[in-house]
Amino acid sequence: MPAELSYEEWYNEYVKGSTKYKLQKVMKDKKISGKLIMGPKQLNLDNYTFDDEHINKERDHKVTKEEAVSFMKNAKFALSR
Repeated sequence: MPAELSYEEWYNEYVKGSTKYKLQKVMKDKKISGKLIMGPKQLNLDNYTFDDEHINKERDHKVTKEEAVSFMKNAKFALSR
C-alpha cells in the first residue's frame, strides 16, 4: 500500500476501482450467478461447432461463428456456472 494513501483511499482505488470488483457488483445487482474468472485460459477451438439453431434462432443472439470464436479468444473474463 503506498504510504501517501490512507487505507480508505487505497481501498477505493485498488479494490472498489478494480475491474473484478465492478464486475462482481454488476453480477450481484443483476442477480447473475456463477464464479467470476478473470483472464480465462484460452480454449482450443479447432473442433468447435456452432449451433446456429440454438444461438440465433432460439436465443436470438445474432452472431456468426466467426464472431463467437472472436469473443471467446478475446475474453477478459468468464463465468463458471
